[in-house]
Amino acid sequence: MALADIKAKIEADAKEQAEAILRRAREQAEEIRREAQREAEEIKRSFDEKFAKEAPEISKRREAVARLDVEKEMLNAKRRLIAMVFDEAFKAMSSMDKTKKEALVEKLLLSAVEDGDETVVVGPSEDLINEQWLEEFNSKHQKSLKLSPQRDPSVKGGFLLERGRVVTNCTWDMLLKVFQEDRESEVVRQLFADR
Repeated sequence: MALADIKAKIEADAKEQAEAILRRAREQAEEIRREAQREAEEIKRSFDEKFAKEAPEISKRREAVARLDVEKEMLNAKRRLIAMVFDEAFKAMSSMDKTKKEALVEKLLLSAVEDGDETVVVGPSEDLINEQWLEEFNSKHQKSLKLSPQRDPSVKGGFLLERGRVVTNCTWDMLLKVFQEDRESEVVRQLFADR
């Protein structure tokens, strides 16, 4: 066999081996591609199944959250309405006629006074409780109450009764706060009975 024949035989064998290697590589690549495709389809199917199972639960959670948001807004609206009711009550107390106001203040003073020599503190806009009114009250009820020369800007109606370091708060704000704590559930029932 001549050198050229040996060279041709080596080249043919090498080409055949290269083609065989290339063919196996292509087959392996195709097998890897098919396996990857199967895995991708399996993963997709698994996610689809999982989503199909969880979708109703996700939907329920969203509905629950939405329902809670609505209930929260309703509660806030009810709180605002209740606050408006008590604001109107404060306005009504602040603007009651002199006879009713005098009767209320007298009743409050009588229930709050312990020693009879306390100091009455009023707000800057107080127009009923003054030196003359307090003298008449003291005379009528055998008390020695004094009117504080200082007016307390935090008192928007009613009064504070000072006895040493003890202060009894009989302001309209405090009376309404106590009333609100006692009667809020009744007010809620009346406001929202048909809802």
